[in-house]
Amino acid sequence: MRIMRTLMIIGAGDVARRALPELTRRWRVLALCRSNASAEALRRQGVTPILGDLDAPRALRRLAGLADDLLLTAPPRKSAARTCACASCCLRWQKVAGYHSV
Repeated sequence: MRIMRTLMIIGAGDVARRALPELTRRWRVLALCRSNASAEALRRQGVTPILGDLDAPRALRRLAGLADDLLLTAPPRKSAARTCACASCCLRWQKVAGYHSV
């Protein structure tokens, strides 16, 4: 039996939600969300929601080690380095190599 890797989504807005049907077939998906309503919508799509906010980095420490990989679709913070630091705390073994704004 194949063990599914865990994917953390930060920025689970429209773009990420459109990918959820494919992602939930291949991953155990966690997603950071700000509201209970958003959490419930994600739950209905097979995602484990985690209430939190990128604007409260201290609260994000509890995310450390929860995921093997990360899908970051949140808009960049004032500092790209701070965005990478927040994202890196979510991963078990690796650090985010860089942040590229499109």
